[in-house]
Amino acid sequence: MTKKPKYLQHYQEKRCDIALYTNELRASNPADLFIVIPCYKENWTTVSATLASLANAERGNLSITTLILINYKESDSPKVKSDSQLLYGQLTSYSHDNPNLFVFLKELSGKHKGVGLARKLLMDAAFLHCMEYDQDSIIVNLDADTCIQPNYYQALYRSFEEDKSMEAGSIDFHHTHIESNDAILNYEFHLNYFIQMQRWVGLPFAYQTIGSAMAVKSYAYAKQGGMNLRQAGEDFYFLQKYAKSYTLRDVYTTTVCPSGRESDRVPFGTGKAVKDFNLLEQPIGTTYNPNSFILLKSWLSKIVARLIASEDYQQSGNSILDGYLKLINARVNYEKILSSSLDANTRVRHFFIWFDAFLFFKYLHYCRDMGLDDVPNTQACRTLCQLKGWEVQEDLHNNLLLIREMGQVEAYHDQWRAGLISKPSITSAS
Repeated sequence: MTKKPKYLQHYQEKRCDIALYTNELRASNPADLFIVIPCYKENWTTVSATLASLANAERGNLSITTLILINYKESDSPKVKSDSQLLYGQLTSYSHDNPNLFVFLKELSGKHKGVGLARKLLMDAAFLHCMEYDQDSIIVNLDADTCIQPNYYQALYRSFEEDKSMEAGSIDFHHTHIESNDAILNYEFHLNYFIQMQRWVGLPFAYQTIGSAMAVKSYAYAKQGGMNLRQAGEDFYFLQKYAKSYTLRDVYTTTVCPSGRESDRVPFGTGKAVKDFNLLEQPIGTTYNPNSFILLKSWLSKIVARLIASEDYQQSGNSILDGYLKLINARVNYEKILSSSLDANTRVRHFFIWFDAFLFFKYLHYCRDMGLDDVPNTQACRTLCQLKGWEVQEDLHNNLLLIREMGQVEAYHDQWRAGLISKPSITSAS
């Protein structure tokens, strides 16, 4: 057995939750991939479709273990609790013929009783198994309403094998029945537009953060402190830790397919967006104002150049952007980075550790509050295509397909630095 890094033992002893690491799971064989699925307010029809897609995927020589946690809150209605018990019985019966499937039932209580805790319990159980067998496996998050492509296991395993510096992956996704569902079409367009505009700006953290489409190496999971306990947005905060360490990659070689249904499980995200869209009398999909991105790009390119050249801080000259920069103490943080970092690479890296995805997200909402209102998706699409030099398509669905296709050939992880750091000798900030 090889000697493990100290952070693994620290996480195991100080921060890991052993609640789901049962004797049955402990006695199971090592796995190359763990598929973990939180399951809240679900039914057999939905979950069985997901399990069927997992069963039909090509395993090859890979060993796959699936962990499902049926959870409910202490405050839930008697019906939710009885439905959870029913589903647990159905899945337990199903697992009798599937020895690598483990099903758990748990009531979540206290301050943290949402999807963040559910994911943590599952991922911690997978991590403990990896520690038991001294194997740095891949932990893959999926949702109960999300199906996969047949090459799912092979593509994920190969992605991590081919890039040893990769610690986490943001997996490509495409909602089902999108052609006939205006609500999910508009929402998925918004998600793709949002990422592509960030990449046009030149931000290094522009990755999709979808809970059903993320994977992580088990040791890297512990190194970054495991899953957070947020009841919503847990996927965003989790993956951003790997974005900041430049170990997050896109996985475009396989696709997961969420259902795109309405949901009230969390206060934002796909289910909430679809529900809100369907409640509109005259539904029109909207997204962030392109001018918010354009303002930031103009300032960002200049401020990074000044950072590389060790020059003093400079305001943007725009009242909205400068108002936000003042609010987040940009000058103070810039000067602190300039005085404490020795080389250009380190300064740029520290800048984006400070000006991270969370501050960027707050910036967009600040712009909205200051009058840069959201715009129709069709208008945003025309601007994005113009900025990127792409040909606008005839409808929103074809524009979405174009954005997805073009985004997948950009090699974003390698290219973003070229837009920020002009000197050939320092083209890598990692």
